[in-house]
Amino acid sequence: LRVVGRLDDVVDAAGCELGGEGLEERVGLGPTRAVVDDERGVRSFVAQVGARHSAQLPWRDALVQQFAAALGIDPVEIRLRNALAIRTVGVIFWDAAFRLTEANDAFLQMSGFSQEDVLGRTWQELTPEEFHPVSHRAVQEIMTHGEATPYEKEYLRKDGSRWWGMFAPRKVGEEVVEFVLDITDRRQMEAALRASKAKLAAIFDNASVGLSEIDPDSGRFLRANDELCRILGRTREQVLAVSIADVTHPDDVPPSVTLVSRALEGRASATLDKRYVRPDGTLVWANSTATALPGGQSGSRSLLVVTVDLTARRQAEEAVRASEERLRGLMEGIPQLVWRAVGDGRWTWSSPQWSAYTGLPCAESLGLGWLRPVHPDDRNAMLAAWQLAEEAGSLSVEHRVHNAAEGRYRWFTTRAVPLRDEHGRILEWLGTSTDIDDLRQLQEQQHVMVAELQHRTRNLLGVVTSLFRQTQRRNTSLEAVSEQFRER
Repeated sequence: LRVVGRLDDVVDAAGCELGGEGLEERVGLGPTRAVVDDERGVRSFVAQVGARHSAQLPWRDALVQQFAAALGIDPVEIRLRNALAIRTVGVIFWDAAFRLTEANDAFLQMSGFSQEDVLGRTWQELTPEEFHPVSHRAVQEIMTHGEATPYEKEYLRKDGSRWWGMFAPRKVGEEVVEFVLDITDRRQMEAALRASKAKLAAIFDNASVGLSEIDPDSGRFLRANDELCRILGRTREQVLAVSIADVTHPDDVPPSVTLVSRALEGRASATLDKRYVRPDGTLVWANSTATALPGGQSGSRSLLVVTVDLTARRQAEEAVRASEERLRGLMEGIPQLVWRAVGDGRWTWSSPQWSAYTGLPCAESLGLGWLRPVHPDDRNAMLAAWQLAEEAGSLSVEHRVHNAAEGRYRWFTTRAVPLRDEHGRILEWLGTSTDIDDLRQLQEQQHVMVAELQHRTRNLLGVVTSLFRQTQRRNTSLEAVSEQFRER
């Protein structure tokens, strides 16, 4: 078949009297000449007219039918050609040897081939080798049942890159027609989702804290990582076979139920320090934080519980408390007045001895309140000593403190040393104030006695010197002086 001429000539030749002059403008092809050299070209031309003008020409069906009848083309085939013009679904035809005989534009767009490049190729040439088995199964189904279950595989583009497609083949006469959907985006999203799930699973399983997923209705463990199994002293199979109540100390079960309720009702996480019971009866202190997870398509709810083992922290805290109690007992048992301070002498604690001695309660002694029992004349000296303490690395000063029981001031010596962190920074000062009033009185008495002794000694030496001089004047020889001096 060969049709050459303007569109109105072609329409007239088909016996279509539908508009007379200017028909090409109404159809929309303008003065374009339709040159068709073979049957395929005629079919394509007819399909082009029908596809482009279905909306603009209400008389399109009549035009196409008459045009097709004049050219000896089945109108059903024209409709099929129109269907093949769809842009979202690829359509390909295979001959009995499974060589590609035709492909629509959608498939060519997916694969990057042109009609000339792709026609005559076999599916083996277009399919990566690792996907040959799935294609072989589809071919066997077609040969046996006339069609194959839709399947997915990768296809090769002209440039060698790959794309994912879903294929649905069916045998039509001696040919096989196959409909193709490009599912590359979906496959990439699925691969990204799998990678994300694998990453989350790795984080879940290898986290340094206990992680578990809980069914809030039954309280049973749905998932548990290695760290939680270690905390509970059970294997994963044992953990998944019990509920939270089964591994919780009886006294902590009610707070745990409250924890679950708070997590389900509120938007924020709920947390609780609680005791878990291991199979051997030992208790493990842990902090559990529950967060409600969004329900899936089924609407089922679950909780993510983060469990941190507090055993080491609790043991350290207990050791610190025991140490502080021993230190407190020691400080309260010694006769000195003991206190703790920070900065430039601001007290943070004072021993009961201080309050008993001064009559000033501990609360009123904090900060710089301790200056109140100090003698007014000694307060500035105390503050000056504190200003020099950090540079000197210690504090040592004598001052007077009022004794509430005696109603008078007594002398004290106050010393303090700093407690430092690993970087050498001062955390606080630990100090004592020792009563030296009796010692000072003894020292004063000693000074008086020494002064008296020195005075009497000087007088005695004066008398001896005077006698020696008198004896020396009466005697001319040293032997006579010595003899007479001894006689005296």
